[in-house]
This record gives sequence, structure tokens and C-alpha cells, in this order.
Amino acid sequence: MDKKNMILTGILVLLIVASIFVVYFKKGVKVDSNKASLVSQMNNDFKIKLDFADKNGVSKSITRYYVSLYRANDVGEILPASPVDVATYDDEVVLRNGSNGEEREIFYSAPASLRGKYAIVVDYVNEVGVPANSLVVGNYELNGNYTDFLEIFPETCSFHIDGEPENKTYTIVQGVDVKTDENLVATCSVKSHFTKDVSVTPRFINFERKDFYAEENIKQESKSLDVITFGPDEMKKVSFSVPKALKPQAYDGALSFVDSYGSRVSTKTFFHYVVAGESAGIESVILNKDNYVAGESANVTVAYFGSTDGFSDSRLGGTKNGKLTLEIDLKNNNGDSCLAGVKSYNIDPMVYESTFTLDVKSDCKNSFVEAIIKGENDVILGSEIFLHAK
Repeated sequence: MDKKNMILTGILVLLIVASIFVVYFKKGVKVDSNKASLVSQMNNDFKIKLDFADKNGVSKSITRYYVSLYRANDVGEILPASPVDVATYDDEVVLRNGSNGEEREIFYSAPASLRGKYAIVVDYVNEVGVPANSLVVGNYELNGNYTDFLEIFPETCSFHIDGEPENKTYTIVQGVDVKTDENLVATCSVKSHFTKDVSVTPRFINFERKDFYAEENIKQESKSLDVITFGPDEMKKVSFSVPKALKPQAYDGALSFVDSYGSRVSTKTFFHYVVAGESAGIESVILNKDNYVAGESANVTVAYFGSTDGFSDSRLGGTKNGKLTLEIDLKNNNGDSCLAGVKSYNIDPMVYESTFTLDVKSDCKNSFVEAIIKGENDVILGSEIFLHAK
């Protein structure tokens, strides 16, 4: 296997470890057809061309994307830990069956402080952040000239849970499951490139299942993190108590360091973990048509999942779901329901995907789906909107 394929394989493995959901979204995605290529580079600024392939057999799909920057070693191989930077874009690529695909030219600016070998990866996700595929653009030499910053080394980062032996740690991509009342501690090696003493505070922001486009902030524990002081060019291990998200689910947290003014003065690192407990969610919806007329039937294929702590090497053994109910509403472009009422179905989280036939009661143009998944006593475990081409 050549180095390019080794790099791509490593990134795909990383995404699978970081998210247990990827295999189900692939039904509606031709993961080998999208392309990403370099147009130009000037120091740490890049122009990248993206090609989005038509998804045959899928009436409509919405794809979002972000750029991830990874450290690479001296021979250009990606260090399989976590990106040091992620850039998002205010763009949704809408593809309809029979189209010729779409193209985009985007600009990415790597942090002006970074120098050395790095790899640029374009990650494709659906509208709720579920990974579709990951494409390596290439490995590049960065020539940043800004020296006053802190550098986090993702490959040195780990998790530890208070109460366990000190030498028992977890990687930041495996998705360790932790109870709501347990203290999750993160540790990383951090180097100061400042020429003077600097005092900083860790900042940790949670995202649900890699959904870096989420419009609402995730509610998390309120923790006052200690100020840390670095001397000039000092490198040391830093540990802090993670302000975990409150709701059982899978999360990715972004770590950075900020100065006394709240300005970020460091690279980033991303941590994947799971808050244990009953959870569920909806990850994709496929419609057999984009437009319907009254009297037609709409076939709606929904991919869903149960408790996210139920993976094979779960630390706590996983949480079994009780009764799960899926509610589906088909709406037109104006947001009006095209059904005679919201449809409700009992679902088995071990099935993962089901197709439902809905009777359309009114014309439904540029249709989209609102879906809610509920647990016992009508507790809402997940709520999403799919295929709403704005």
C-alpha cells in the first residue's frame, strides 16, 4: 500500500473510531465519488477545489463540509490523533437526482503560527453532522511567522477518570463512556512559543456527534478552570477537569487556551467521549421524491440509533433502550404539513433503518422531513430536520 493510501486509510479509521454512526449514512452517499484537490498555496493560505458527485437514486441530499488540519511527521504521514484546526463554511450543497453534481472553490487559512509539515483533509457530513467521507487533499509545508502562541500536541493527549488507577488512561478518539457524576480529566502536552511569561485558561466547547454547524450551544457542566502560567518556550503537561455535556449522547469537545481577554492564543485539539445513559437519535432521511402531489405515497427511509454508550468495548457496559417511538412529519417548502397528522411508529434501535410509507394529503413541493425520537413517557431523545433546502 502506497503512502497516500495509508494516509487515507488512517483518516478513515480515525473517523470510524470517533463516530459509531458513519456506516449507516453511507447508504445515500457515493463515498468514492466526491473529490478534493489543491488549486494553490501561498504560505499558510490555500485555495481548494471540491467536486460533489450526484447521488444516483437519491431524490435530494444536503451535504456540508469542513476542513481539518492534522500534524504530519517528517515523511508526510498523518499523526493519527486529532486535528489541530477545523474550519467550517456557511454553505449547504444541495444535489437532486439527475443533476451533474456541484463544484466549489473554497479558501482555507491555516493558523499563522504554524510551521512544518501538515495535512489538509476535507470532511463531508450531512446536515446534522453525520460523517459521509473524508478526503486527503495533501501534505504541505506551512510557513507561519507568528510566534506568540501555545501549541497543543494531540498525540500526547489522553483522558483519565477520577477514581480509577492513575495509569489507566483512554485515547481522545476512542469515545470513552463516562457517567454524569464522574470527573473526566484531560491531559495534554503543551508548548509555549511566547518569548515571555503568559497566563492562560483552558476553554472546552462541546459539539454533539461532530456537529460543528450546530446552531445552539450544548449545555455543559459549569466548571471554573484554573489559570495556567507558562514561561518562555516552556513545554509541560497540562491537566484539567472537562466540563462535560449534561445529556447522555456522544460528543466532540474542542480544547483551546485563551488569555485574560478571552482571545484564543493556541492551536486546537478535539476530544471524543460519550456521556453514559439512555439516548437515541436520527442520523439521516432519504425521500423517494422531492415533490409530491395530493394522493401520492411518500416513501421515507430513516436511519436511527439507540444509546450511544452501547459499543463493543464500552467501559460501563452500555445502556439498554426502553420503548422508542419515531414521529415523522412531511412538510412543504413553506413549512406546512403535507400529511393528515404527524405519523408515529414504534422502532427497534437494533434495526437501525426503516422505510415508512406516508399518504400525502396535499401537494408537497421541495419537501422535507421533521423527525423526533422519543423514549419512555414521551421524553424527547432526539429531534432533527432533514432535506430542508433553504
